[in-house]
Amino acid sequence: MIKRIIADIGIVLSILYAPWWMTVSAGVFFAFYFSNYYELIAAGALVDILYGNNSTSLIHIPFVFSIGSIIFYFSIQFLKTKMRMYNS
Repeated sequence: MIKRIIADIGIVLSILYAPWWMTVSAGVFFAFYFSNYYELIAAGALVDILYGNNSTSLIHIPFVFSIGSIIFYFSIQFLKTKMRMYNS
């Protein structure tokens, strides 16, 4: 439980101070490390709330990180069922 709390604090600090690709990498790593890492979806929503997508960006889709984190979460859950080390 304490590892998960430390990971959550690390994700929040990563959202605030690190580039977006480091946050995504950390989120994917923690999603593989912990079972049912719902915080990945919350982190995507937090990124959209804090940094939001304006109309001058290349991708004119609102909630890009929220949608991406939901897709990442379910993709990783699917991959966990197909990997040998998670089939025990």
